[in-house]
Amino acid sequence: MDFNNDNGTGNTIVNVAGNFSHSAGTITRSDLTGSGTANIFFDGSGAQSFTSGGTVGTGVNYTVNSGATLNMGTAGTVVTGDAFTVLSGGTLGITSTAGIVTAPTASGNIQTTARTFNTGGNYSYIGTGAQVTGNALPTTVNNFTINNAAGLNLTQDLGINGVMTFTNGVVNSNSTNTLTINNNATVTGASNNSYVDGFMVKVGDDNFTFPVGDPLGSYHPITVNNSVAANPSAAVGDTYNAEYFRASALTRGPVATASGMYAVSNCEH
Repeated sequence: MDFNNDNGTGNTIVNVAGNFSHSAGTITRSDLTGSGTANIFFDGSGAQSFTSGGTVGTGVNYTVNSGATLNMGTAGTVVTGDAFTVLSGGTLGITSTAGIVTAPTASGNIQTTARTFNTGGNYSYIGTGAQVTGNALPTTVNNFTINNAAGLNLTQDLGINGVMTFTNGVVNSNSTNTLTINNNATVTGASNNSYVDGFMVKVGDDNFTFPVGDPLGSYHPITVNNSVAANPSAAVGDTYNAEYFRASALTRGPVATASGMYAVSNCEH
């Protein structure tokens, strides 16, 4: 397929409202010496899938518009071309086990020369094999979803400003690569099938239930009442850290026997 760019100076746009399948053949610009670009915009009202397999030439750009959802078809789906952009309000569904990585690394679903993943975008990890977030996921995003029974490892800090949705699978977080739920952000869907295994943070003056559990497939939520109604000194910058351990609290040493501590569990803490 050739994009005709008005003698190489214009920008051609194709709006895609459904699924995009490019299993063979070549997508390119007609005039490879001009300054124009060939732009494919995903702007469907429902979830759209991207299937790769063909060849992409110079000057081809992809954009996920606000309100659109573009899901990579398989773990091996590869998007190539000049640029790929997720706009604020757009949603990208990632299936590669490598997640999304910085340009020009030839890894992950998105392998265009330039890659822009907006902090106001929404990101879903929906693979079938164990995934990592990758180093190109913004450290702060709007909404985030885990829907992968094989689980997801954070490979950098991740802050949520909107909604963190647990559909299926465990998110592995730690004090180096930490999941943070920011002020007024919320969590939904946590269960024995989907939660956080490891260290996580909540910021803000909200009542909050930490969606934490253990590596054995068990959800053990921890609730903090920190609204202004419950705590008049609560502030938007308040920070609470939490992690669940399936072990005796006495292993914490003096912390577990500090003055004012009434009792601790020999089973969990």
